Amino acid sequence: MKQYHFDVSFLCLFMFVGMLVKSWIMETWAEDCVELLSGALGVICCLFPEESTFGYWGWSHRQWRTPPIGWTKFVGIVLVLLAAYCSFTGSKWLDEMVTG
Repeated sequence: MKQYHFDVSFLCLFMFVGMLVKSWIMETWAEDCVELLSGALGVICCLFPEESTFGYWGWSHRQWRTPPIGWTKFVGIVLVLLAAYCSFTGSKWLDEMVTG
């Protein structure tokens, strides 16, 4: 594992732990449910991109294709950043986007 992969993974995990601590101290588990679930999904995609990637059959069903691992890691990083932003600033746009 390269150093910047470790740094990014550690930063995502640190932000998610910060979200958990903030929800625990302020006792806002129910209000932060969407942010915490999005953050957990992002951490899983960031830390374990090979295991969280779904594949599909190619055009001729002779080859099993998977999305690039870097793309999965990038999506996980973005999910954690968005969830942390909404959790720490009190923004409700992620809740509105998910719940409708």
